[in-house]
Amino acid sequence: MQYFAHQLFATWRSPSMDAVFMTMFDAVRNSIQVLKIICRYSSDGRRLLRTVHAAQDYLIQLWLMIGRMPGDRKIEAISPVLKTYHIMGTLRSSLATVAAAVLDDRSLLPSLIRLAGGATILVPMALKYVRRMAKELQSLSSSLSDHNSQPQGDREYEYTISLATGFSHAIEFILLISETSSSCRELLLSMGSMQAVATTISCAWPKFVSDSIHKYPTREISRVELVERRGLMRMAFRYVNFVLHHADNSVSALGEALKSDLLESILRAINIPSHNYGMEQPLREPALETLFILPQFFGSVTIMKRLQCRQELLWTGTDSFVDPVLGSRWHAVASVALPLLKLQLKENTHCKPFFAKKCKAPDCPNVTDDFDASSHPSYRCSACTVAHYCSRRCQVSDWEDHTFWCSCLQAALGCMDSRDMRRSLPLLATLEDFYCSHEKHREGIQKLTSTAREKHPDLDLVLLVDARVFPVEFDVITTQQASQLGVLRGLPPSLLTAFHMADDRMGSEPVIRILRLKYGQKCWDLFSPGFTLRGGFDARFMPLRRAHETR
Repeated sequence: MQYFAHQLFATWRSPSMDAVFMTMFDAVRNSIQVLKIICRYSSDGRRLLRTVHAAQDYLIQLWLMIGRMPGDRKIEAISPVLKTYHIMGTLRSSLATVAAAVLDDRSLLPSLIRLAGGATILVPMALKYVRRMAKELQSLSSSLSDHNSQPQGDREYEYTISLATGFSHAIEFILLISETSSSCRELLLSMGSMQAVATTISCAWPKFVSDSIHKYPTREISRVELVERRGLMRMAFRYVNFVLHHADNSVSALGEALKSDLLESILRAINIPSHNYGMEQPLREPALETLFILPQFFGSVTIMKRLQCRQELLWTGTDSFVDPVLGSRWHAVASVALPLLKLQLKENTHCKPFFAKKCKAPDCPNVTDDFDASSHPSYRCSACTVAHYCSRRCQVSDWEDHTFWCSCLQAALGCMDSRDMRRSLPLLATLEDFYCSHEKHREGIQKLTSTAREKHPDLDLVLLVDARVFPVEFDVITTQQASQLGVLRGLPPSLLTAFHMADDRMGSEPVIRILRLKYGQKCWDLFSPGFTLRGGFDARFMPLRRAHETR
């Protein structure tokens, strides 16, 4: 089998060797087909492939060799006789199935990486399989008729099923790599795997999936083929969801996916009719999971900018959905995103946050858009990194007031400060106020506060706003419990007492809030961004500082 594979690799460039090339292709295809059947139908065969070193070595070398070969278009350009055979698409589809079956035993990943020559060879090749097969899928979709989404002829029909199955397993392979190794996961993301998979969903949907669901009767599409088509979409959504839950930089990954029309794909997947053997449910579930992950990122300016370009989709009414329940779930997410976009991003979204355009000294005239904090990098508080000044004189004059709020601003940024978090601080303040002041949450917050006051009548309370889940959840805890979270650790106790003394506008609700966020693997517990920004940059809160000094 190794001999046949090497001969195939050596003869594809020569148009005069069509017969030899086809012979080698048949030999390699048949040998891979044997491995594919073993992996799919024999538990003993899978065990042998996972334990016999020679079999693993042959498989990984063949996988690398086929991966390095060009796509079908280049081969067909050299020899038009090969146009209808889909040689490379067939081989890649079969090999992707075998590789995913072998890696189902996660402990084999270090061995496969070693046999491939390192993670820098294995991981890019796995992503190359996804991208090459995406091109084959686009080519296949473009060849389908506008009046019939079913391939014509037995060979095209078999290739369609093979491509859908193999492409699904190619995505499963990078998913298994990501689940097993965090370093490989981040390497995949740095190379654009999220964008590749999201693009696959949006490109494969027309004709390849959508037409078979919406336009044509079920009898025109084979049930086996329909299952494989939807299985590809389901696996793509699974990879997207895994990345959003576990990536180190999930904000950037989600931004790439939204740029590749992820929101449109979610809307299509959850709004499909309830027929075709009842197989729409397995496709809706991962898409709904993706939809409910999105609100976790509504505190990021990067994500909200992407959503602003898709506002027309968020305005989709519930009457446009075939299932009213699914329409209500879409509306629940849109009802949070749209007001935030209107409140925070209705004007120039490319602008910096207000504190980067304003000298913090109260008497300084540089408070317009003409002031650019980036041109005064030396005059910025190195502790909170939020307060900017146009000159040393302004920084010195404001130092007494700023020291009061500096620790609060640090707590509002969390222990894992980042550039995106600083840019998003005004948006986080808006998000916090939106959740706490929303009508459907007010009564629940008041009940939680009343219960907590009855249980702890002599203790100060803190409102916990958990935006890590959707719908958002609330809890009222004591300041001692909040200190255990580490949020209040850098704040002096007298300062917290001053906050409670200044609570003359919120009635029975706790004035101190903690906003909980989760972006991928990273979690933040932020000390009330809204209250801190108003206090640090609004002169009306100056009496609060005096109350603290008096105490």
